[in-house]
Amino acid sequence: GVWKNWTPPPKTSSALKGEFKARVVEVVSGDTVVVKDSEGQERRVQLSSLRAPRQPNREGSGGEPYAAEAKSFLRQRAIGKEVKVRMEYTRVVGGAKAAGQAEGAPAKPAAPERTLEFGSVYLRGKDEKGKPKDVNVAEQLLVRGLAACVKHRAEDDRSTHYDDMLEAEAKALKDKKGIHSSKQPPVARVNDVSQPGQAARAKQFFPFLQRGGRMPCVVEYVLGGHRFKIHVPKESVTFTLALAGVRSPSKGEPGSEAALAFSREHCLQRDAEVTVEAMDQRGTMLGQLFLRNQQEEYALTLAARGLASIFGARGAQPGSALHAAQENAKAQKIGLWEGYEEPPAGAAASEEESRTSEVLELRASSVEYGGRFYAQRAAATGLAQVTETLGKVDRETGPPDGSAPRAGDNCVAKFSGDGTWYRARVLGIEGEKYSLQYIDFGNREIVPRRDVRPMPTALAAVPPQAEPCRLAFVKVPGKGDDFGQEAAELLHQLVGGGQPLKCEVIGMEEDETEGRRGRRKVMVVAAADAESGESVNEMMVREGLARLSRRQGYRHADRVTKLREVQAEAQKQRLAMWEYGDVGSDDES
Repeated sequence: GVWKNWTPPPKTSSALKGEFKARVVEVVSGDTVVVKDSEGQERRVQLSSLRAPRQPNREGSGGEPYAAEAKSFLRQRAIGKEVKVRMEYTRVVGGAKAAGQAEGAPAKPAAPERTLEFGSVYLRGKDEKGKPKDVNVAEQLLVRGLAACVKHRAEDDRSTHYDDMLEAEAKALKDKKGIHSSKQPPVARVNDVSQPGQAARAKQFFPFLQRGGRMPCVVEYVLGGHRFKIHVPKESVTFTLALAGVRSPSKGEPGSEAALAFSREHCLQRDAEVTVEAMDQRGTMLGQLFLRNQQEEYALTLAARGLASIFGARGAQPGSALHAAQENAKAQKIGLWEGYEEPPAGAAASEEESRTSEVLELRASSVEYGGRFYAQRAAATGLAQVTETLGKVDRETGPPDGSAPRAGDNCVAKFSGDGTWYRARVLGIEGEKYSLQYIDFGNREIVPRRDVRPMPTALAAVPPQAEPCRLAFVKVPGKGDDFGQEAAELLHQLVGGGQPLKCEVIGMEEDETEGRRGRRKVMVVAAADAESGESVNEMMVREGLARLSRRQGYRHADRVTKLREVQAEAQKQRLAMWEYGDVGSDDES
């Protein structure tokens, strides 16, 4: 007959046995979870014979109605809970030729072949008499209309509870719940400002989040040990949060994997509370996270376990909770402090050493010479406040006699480059000409007296936004020295484009270029491009436009060794200052 040469198609599924206890560490969708077993191994489990609405892709399109509700329900029920998992079958997906191609057309690349593992997941519950009972989460989804049963072929493997699941689905269909409802499905309206390029939109939500105090939230994703993607239902907004006061190692740095794993295990998809204190220029909110039923900041938990170190002024003072937590982790030599040894007693720190190295994200605002520049902190919000207040400055009339700013005073002045008013400090006065430095950017110029105003009181309270920085470990030619111009041009190429810089503050020193009045501290930094990781200090030495300083501290031997190797190569190639051999000794460096 017609079936004479028929052969059954190859079976894409096979039975799978095994039962174990685990903890749910992630809910991927309404029908997929990731669990961690008793041996610490993570396994991705598809719920047997169940299909939940498809989640949207990364661009936010392609999602089906009730996908968010199904995932949210499963998250609330299962995340962080101890469950029993019974594995039932596997299925191979992908690997087949793409369907719907025209005859003779080039074959589309096949999807990579994957083997999915299916099983039933049980939560601890109670029956009608209050006795312990295993509750199948698939049935809970079905009875609420948040998923559908897979229609299996006769030979297919399936859930051992398939009949119960069909009954639960029939009940939801009868009650017209969820995906079976005749009503218009709910539309989730979420303002996601966590994506790159959303800084302007994030700024619109910042005031509401800052005033919101301690707000209920969900940790949607763990980006790093101290960075999270947070959703605040009350404000219908999703944003990136970086914990204020601490920093975990970045990807690739020692300890980064341990910090990420810890935060993922304890924070991912958990209900929590968040406070927002500030916002950086990229739209990242800075604040604190509080896990459910915990009063202490999560930052303290990281510091106490040695998974983060103090970052910035917050908590750096002896006696603060963060400082105490970090010191305790040091004493126990755990996490980042494994193998840590206290500096030898009586060891004198050099001018380029400090007790705690702080890592900042900066953006250079002006270059003074090849070894020094001014930079603004990416997390600072004072510049926006200053700009708004400057818009109200009287621009029509100059300062009346007797009220004109004097040398050393702060003022506001019109910058000749764009005709806009900025805060400045008077460096000197010659007749009707004022020599100024713009304190929020660091650049200098001479302007006529008519373009200078006394600084309004509202602006005087905001500290200068541009901070002087000097490259650590290196000696760079000054403005009037040989190769000074070339060094300044190279530094401008490396940092002057406004790109974010990752700067480790090696120490602080007095600004000897300024008079005693209003003298500021200069940050001595090891600077690197935040995206490429390329060291600015090394690039200056590599091009022969900087040399290793002769006075170095014992704590930075690795950096000094690397710079010495780079310098040797520049000397060998006779680059720039090494054109005629050794540049000679320098008693000051």
